[in-house]
Amino acid sequence: MGMAVLEVISDEGMLLSSTAVGNHLKSGLTSLIDKHHNLGDVRGIGLSLVLDIVEAQTSKKPSKDIAERLSYLLRDKYKILVPADGPDGNCLFINPPLCFSLDNSRKLVQSVDLALTDVENGVTETVKSLYELNEEFQIPGDIFDGFMKRRPSSCDDDSVACKMARIEQELD
Repeated sequence: MGMAVLEVISDEGMLLSSTAVGNHLKSGLTSLIDKHHNLGDVRGIGLSLVLDIVEAQTSKKPSKDIAERLSYLLRDKYKILVPADGPDGNCLFINPPLCFSLDNSRKLVQSVDLALTDVENGVTETVKSLYELNEEFQIPGDIFDGFMKRRPSSCDDDSVACKMARIEQELD
């Protein structure tokens, strides 16, 4: 089975394509650094890239809150999943599949550009509650209920994730 996968990757030129698309993606995202003061750096190789989100390029101080807002905006408004993580919670990790195309790359760069502009202009993301998401995706009741029981009962900071947890508690 594993050899068949490797043969498809080789036969369809996915490694060469991913290198070219990755270079295009990194170049496009790097070009946004001059335009957006919250984008501190773009690093990585191939299709595995990281965006450092900062309060300001001059200070390079990591901004977990802005990274989370960008992650939610990209998910809710642009339908792109880019998790915020890292030691300071300020890194957006981009790891698309090998079949990622130049068109996908262009759309991602454009969406990151628009999301950064939204954040800079004070646009607040629409964070759907887990109950609203459940209505949209119709997660089976026993799975959803089990997930809700495992959620933390309290948060002590102003991150988007904690705000969302507090909203969930108010709905209960």
